[in-house]
Amino acid sequence: MNKVLLHHLSAALEDEHTLEARLSRLRPTEWTEAAAAFNDLPAFDTVLTLPGTAHNLGFALAQAHDARLALASERPPVGPACLAEVDGHTLFSAQADLEGAKQVLIVRDVLRHGYASLALVGLVAQIGATVTGCVSALEFTRYGGRNHLELMDVPVFAGVRIAHVGAALQLERRHLPENTEELLSGSA
Repeated sequence: MNKVLLHHLSAALEDEHTLEARLSRLRPTEWTEAAAAFNDLPAFDTVLTLPGTAHNLGFALAQAHDARLALASERPPVGPACLAEVDGHTLFSAQADLEGAKQVLIVRDVLRHGYASLALVGLVAQIGATVTGCVSALEFTRYGGRNHLELMDVPVFAGVRIAHVGAALQLERRHLPENTEELLSGSA
């Protein structure tokens, strides 16, 4: 559990949109702190992310690990591109952005079903590189995205995992560290 993300998101457990809005308001220094807390990641030389909030985390991870940052988009870039489609998600990346990549870390802001992440796995496969993992700042466990990625041998690293319990959201209890109360109070 990423204590930086946990601190910022734990007070916003009203609904998914509130959590995502809170995530989008994190400052660059907070993204840098959050990236530093992902200390058990596999080796990678390239970070592949989508624009938006994921780009902030991807940039911080690339910078912290001296890796290259590549962006994927739903719009085709100018020039040669890689294209992948999974369950209606069509994603593009400029070939130049991924050229020479060997070990790629996919970075997402929110993981739900994992379809866009699977499309990114397809982009990486086109260039002959390996996806070493998928980082997500926030994971909603009810949608099964982790399972989809792990079936493709892609390990998932989530900063904060959220469970749906009836109509309410709460921290995924199966994955809480013992000192969660300290983390939430800020004394850890």
